Amino acid sequence: MPSNSAPHAEPLKQRSLWHPSSRRPGGRERWMSFIDVAIPGIIGFVLLMWPQSMFIGSRVTPDPKKLRLLRRIGVVLLLVAVVYLVIKLVSA
Repeated sequence: MPSNSAPHAEPLKQRSLWHPSSRRPGGRERWMSFIDVAIPGIIGFVLLMWPQSMFIGSRVTPDPKKLRLLRRIGVVLLLVAVVYLVIKLVSA
């Protein structure tokens, strides 16, 4: 009866989580979906338009300084979404 611990004729290859056709020649994956663009875009839009929504259910009173900070964060997130969208469209 043959033993299961005998070495294989060729070593086992590790499975890749990425399909080979989705790889660039440099080995980097070029997998970016539109959800990567939508997440910072939606959060940035909500922060820009309704910053007081971050205080719902909280006992903290939103003062103008905190609201300005949240609006600035919203603008930054919208800019990140635009950069992601440009990357997505250029790499397509």
